Amino acid sequence: MFIVILSLFYFAITCYLLYLSYKTYLKNRESPIHKVASLLIFSFALVFLIFFFKQTLPDETTRFLVIALEFPVYLLQICLVADWFRLLTNENKKITGFWQRWGIYLPIVLITPLFFINDILVKNIVHLPYAKYIEYGPAVHLVGLHVLIYVIYMLTITSIYLKKAPEENVRQLSLLRIGLIFYFIWAFGWGIIQSQFIFMSNFPPMIIYAEFFLIYAMLLTMKKYNFLPYYETRYQILFDVSPIAIILVNSELIIKELNKQTTQLFNLQEKDILNRCLGDFIPKVIVDTFYSSWVRGLQQNMGLRNYQLTLKHPDTGQDMHLLVDSEFIKVENEMMQYVMIRDITQEKLAESKVRFLAYHDTLTGLANRHHFNSTFSEWLYNMKDQKNQQFSLLAIDLDNFKEINDTFGHDVGDKVLIKVASIFEAHLPPDSFVARIGGDEFALLIAGGFEDAELFVNDLLEVMNEPFMIEDAQIQTSCSVGITNIDSDTLDENLLMKQADQAMYGAKREGKSTYKVYA
Repeated sequence: MFIVILSLFYFAITCYLLYLSYKTYLKNRESPIHKVASLLIFSFALVFLIFFFKQTLPDETTRFLVIALEFPVYLLQICLVADWFRLLTNENKKITGFWQRWGIYLPIVLITPLFFINDILVKNIVHLPYAKYIEYGPAVHLVGLHVLIYVIYMLTITSIYLKKAPEENVRQLSLLRIGLIFYFIWAFGWGIIQSQFIFMSNFPPMIIYAEFFLIYAMLLTMKKYNFLPYYETRYQILFDVSPIAIILVNSELIIKELNKQTTQLFNLQEKDILNRCLGDFIPKVIVDTFYSSWVRGLQQNMGLRNYQLTLKHPDTGQDMHLLVDSEFIKVENEMMQYVMIRDITQEKLAESKVRFLAYHDTLTGLANRHHFNSTFSEWLYNMKDQKNQQFSLLAIDLDNFKEINDTFGHDVGDKVLIKVASIFEAHLPPDSFVARIGGDEFALLIAGGFEDAELFVNDLLEVMNEPFMIEDAQIQTSCSVGITNIDSDTLDENLLMKQADQAMYGAKREGKSTYKVYA
């Protein structure tokens, strides 16, 4: 169902952009600026159309779509943007004739044929439910170099123009440059994230929404050409369907403009947010930090960059992790801040899950060997400073676990391990630590002296001797425990582990379901 909705969304955006492209051309058929703007919007429509085809056509067509359409369109886009800047600034006058008008599009002719060489652009494609995870070849670096060169070109001609342009034009082109910067930050940022981090590869591609920044910048810039007021409502639609919350705040942090994602983020209607202070929606300590960054950023002419904050969700009360970026812009002679707020809660949860799996056993949820080793080292290190502190190391191995696996199968064996882990956690003394370090091997750190460890072990052996049910089967198991008491005299990790293991094997030799202390 989600795939259908996503496909319809891509198609709807395509239709809107095609309509705007056509109307842009009709507005002034003789103006090169309007022609290039029309083609630029048309190229944006092609991107969404290509992603619509990716979702609806058979997987076998993806490679062709990427090589023959998607990347050539990306090349066309950057050439059109550069050409648009050239026309707006009227720079690059040293080159005349054919090369002045069409030389900027030469990379399309030179680079596109390379894409069809086997594996030079697309090495491999993994077809996921909501996206296509593509392993790119060396040609993608050539495209990146092309983009970098054109970005430098655009920034250069804009800087030259701004030195001699009227104040009104300077303000308009500054807004356009901000939109262009956000456009490339978003495109490159999401391109890296969704190509390098596997857990993000099944998310719908976010890079294509970079176009909205450029479109919104055009909304504030091209008023000079008596063009955009006619399309303001339509561009506002594109602004509102942006997947991130966008607000415009003044120097007093009063919200002057917002999109629909902002209303969804705060779970309020637009009238309840507009013209209110940002501090009404976020904690005071964050407002103070934000305001301080405002003052500092205003002095340095640089807004927030990747500022992370955590709020409580208005409905669920759960933590909502947000990533905030901003930029200073001058709107109608008033300095304001263009703030983008992106909900990264799911990304944080994914990162938290990855961190958890790095330090925990996937079956039982207990700490794994890596986590145990680092914790054991930390306890020993702390003991160096606290000479009177003591704790015990326990090595535990289940008795007859191989017979359980052979008799009932490994699925039941896994459930036995989960059950045993829950028993350990339920009876573990305060400030102690338990880990699964092997198949049916566990290691525990028991805070306190030997008496505390012995009391815990006696209680544990009694509980472990009681049978329990797993899938209608009565399981009878027990464990053998080796104990080594640790003080400041012996702080060698490997030696202490060997002592605990020797004691545990000694307990097995004495009949199992017992414990033995290393002496």
